[in-house]
Amino acid sequence: MYTITNGILSLSLDERARLTSLENLKTGKGNVISRPAPLFRAVLHTGENWEDVAWAKDANLTVSASESELRVEAASLRTRMGEKDIRLTLTIRLRRHLRLKELLFPLGVDLAFGLASAAAAAYIDLSMLKAVLGIFLVLMALYLIFLSGRFAVRPNKKSAFVCCALGGLSSGFFGIGGPPILPYFLAAYG
Repeated sequence: MYTITNGILSLSLDERARLTSLENLKTGKGNVISRPAPLFRAVLHTGENWEDVAWAKDANLTVSASESELRVEAASLRTRMGEKDIRLTLTIRLRRHLRLKELLFPLGVDLAFGLASAAAAAYIDLSMLKAVLGIFLVLMALYLIFLSGRFAVRPNKKSAFVCCALGGLSSGFFGIGGPPILPYFLAAYG
């Protein structure tokens, strides 16, 4: 059993990386997880199959723990279509404080752009969306490979607006809003 706590929450994973316990230590109500639950599922695009699903329960996972984080790693993922050479690392950290006021603006921007782009997606040609998705993914990869170490996002309102607007647009159009938002939240909350 691997457990981390921050004085407010306690989270435990078993040796198969299943979530076995989540407790709110402030209320003292105990564990809210009734049975061990798999930690993730990944939906992959394999050839013409856009829904090749890899479940945590089917992966060979290793769990490691330090005082402040849990790390779950898989050297490959298994789907119905076979073994995929995809390395996966999930890191779980519990923070002591949630600064809710600071989250309202970025999350509001993300929500507004996400809802607007989801509504607009119904009226846009699918082949054009596929091309835009390809360009978006290439630009994100180029940023992560070449610029992420050289270019630092500052945790201010302008950065929050740009990153969260891009995140909302990509979430509404493509269902993947996390990558554009990540640089801002890493800069703001480390």
